[in-house]
Amino acid sequence: MANGGACPVAIHAVAVGARGPFRVAAPPGALVLAPGAAVALPLVFAPEGEPGVRSDVLTLTTAAGTRDVPLSGHVGAPAIDFRVGSGDNLAPPGASGLDFGEAEVGARVTRVVRVINAGEVPLEITGVTSDLDLFGLGWGAGGGVLTLAAAAAHDVPVAFSPDAAGSRVATLTVATANGDATLQLVGRGLAGALALAVESPAGSGAFVSLESTGEIDFGAADPGDDSFRRVRLTNAGDGLLVVSAANASNGFRAFLPVPAELAPGQDRDFLVRFRPVASVPSYAGALEVRTNRGVGAITLRGALTRVCGDATAAPAIPDGPCAPDDTTLCLMGQRFAVTAAHQDVACGGGVAQVAVSDGASGAFTFGGVGWDLVVNMVDDCAATGAFGLGAAGPTRDRVELRVVDTATGAVKTWFNPLGEPFQPLLDATAFDTCP
Repeated sequence: MANGGACPVAIHAVAVGARGPFRVAAPPGALVLAPGAAVALPLVFAPEGEPGVRSDVLTLTTAAGTRDVPLSGHVGAPAIDFRVGSGDNLAPPGASGLDFGEAEVGARVTRVVRVINAGEVPLEITGVTSDLDLFGLGWGAGGGVLTLAAAAAHDVPVAFSPDAAGSRVATLTVATANGDATLQLVGRGLAGALALAVESPAGSGAFVSLESTGEIDFGAADPGDDSFRRVRLTNAGDGLLVVSAANASNGFRAFLPVPAELAPGQDRDFLVRFRPVASVPSYAGALEVRTNRGVGAITLRGALTRVCGDATAAPAIPDGPCAPDDTTLCLMGQRFAVTAAHQDVACGGGVAQVAVSDGASGAFTFGGVGWDLVVNMVDDCAATGAFGLGAAGPTRDRVELRVVDTATGAVKTWFNPLGEPFQPLLDATAFDTCP
């Protein structure tokens, strides 16, 4: 206040409304202003309640009367607005929700919620929360209060991590000293789903779902014979299906290259083989298909066409020097006596017959055309101190091969399982009975 007149002015009182938002620090007692003098009185505007305009009157009381000075002020309020999106690609202000779209189960999709103070005064944010854990927040205030100036903004990363297929909806809440603001969060989980079917009848090209039966019956097969069934994998879900393994047990084998990725609706065919052996009359195995969405298991069944009795044993060798005959090979100067017996898948067989011999090697026949088993002895005493033996043949019969060192009486026997291809035999130290 200033005295612009030529005479002193005595101010007896300075006052504002008792209940208004304005406060004035009036001087104690009368205040006399000389001509040209001035005084500053602190005037405070401290509104309460709802936003809007506040009015009052400052009254000056002097010896010459009173003078009213109108007072007014505007009560501002904080206001929250949202922008949402990914990275720098944010939608304009005014968003009411954030749609994450589709995401594979187990994946993580991150978006940004930009919280904007759209009001005229500072905004105090006391927390940002989600009511569903599948939507994780990167609230960066460390549990404290974050103050945003007018027009300022703060980015909150939000990650959607679906744990199952289907839509998920949550609410993001921004808590402030002036009330809460909410934003809807939406996302949809995608997951592959394994469906198994078997070609039935075999070779028909028609597939039957295994959901109801849960098993594949291969029927009966001869020992060592292969029986195949075609199995179809289908991704019956709406997300990616990744097959990491396909295993079959107990006489069965699956032939599926892995890993294999199937898009929704995509099929993949593979073969499962059944190969029985002579000693097991019936089979119950399992096919397990492991995927990123779990394990699919199917029972596998099969049987042997016949179970053979005991096979004929290779003939015993009498003591003394080897005596060649129709069933005995005499090798290495008649020192080693060799006999063999076989059994075929029809349970037939018997003692193998000598087909040919040249002194160091020889061959047996099992009654058909050609040689079924060739045997060779090697004197390797100088190098290894032992006699070596080799044997091979194009047979899948059960084979018992017996060799006797007639000089020492040492006996060795080798076997080949019925139904299995004869694996070439090479025993470099078969008899360490040199010389």
